[in-house]
Amino acid sequence: MTTDRRPRAQGAGAPSARASGTETIAADAPLAARAARAAGAAMLARVSKRPSGVRAKGDPRELVSDADLEADHVIRALLADARPGDAILTEEAPQSPGASGRRWIVDPLDGTTNYLTGLPYWCVSIALEDAGGPLLGTIYDPLRDELFAGGRGLALTVNGAPAGVRAVAGLAQALLAVHLSPRAIGLPEVVAVLDRALGVRETGSTALDLAWVAAGRLDGCLLRRTASVWDWAAGFELVKAGGGVVAPVPLPVSQATIAASPAVARDIGEQA
Repeated sequence: MTTDRRPRAQGAGAPSARASGTETIAADAPLAARAARAAGAAMLARVSKRPSGVRAKGDPRELVSDADLEADHVIRALLADARPGDAILTEEAPQSPGASGRRWIVDPLDGTTNYLTGLPYWCVSIALEDAGGPLLGTIYDPLRDELFAGGRGLALTVNGAPAGVRAVAGLAQALLAVHLSPRAIGLPEVVAVLDRALGVRETGSTALDLAWVAAGRLDGCLLRRTASVWDWAAGFELVKAGGGVVAPVPLPVSQATIAASPAVARDIGEQA
């Protein structure tokens, strides 16, 4: 998997965190939704056809296809047209420059292997950050036509309806998603945490798992906060917008992180 090798966009004219958070998110959220839906439509048009352009990105388990690239092009074109001063970073291309102090972070198809094999669990993920940090998260599930949105000062919604994390007492009542390597999952300290959960799922789409945590369908997602920011940028913002927390976990795994309802995150932090 490629990583975020470029610095956050900078610019002398960058808006303050307070200004951008209160004045532009009302326009940015619909734009992100439009871009995510357009990319989703492009991939749905391909989903019943034989996959094309499938190849590995270095690691043979990290695949990219023509569907990824088409969705990437659709999103980039819409964002660049509407926000020409913003930087855009996607999983499939280097960061485009910007002078506004804002950056869009895009995974046009999170869950490529699921998409290519017909497993119905994949999504489009779009985040926006400014000088003050994360501003907006948008995740779209084309197969279920569900749009998850939330951000700074913007409570979580699913297709416009309010949503939030599920109120569970703690880890023993929690359904967790996990995105760690098989070696990490087998570590005794990690096994001790997972064994205390109600259940554990590994789905193949980090972004969609985070959206489901935010909406109360899963209770937590244990993952590595890697340099591949498109994997988690939008999802972390959704979890926080839904009343959840994102926190480091004291496990012998680099950048181990839990995104969960507060009680579950507290339990995992105490038991790790």
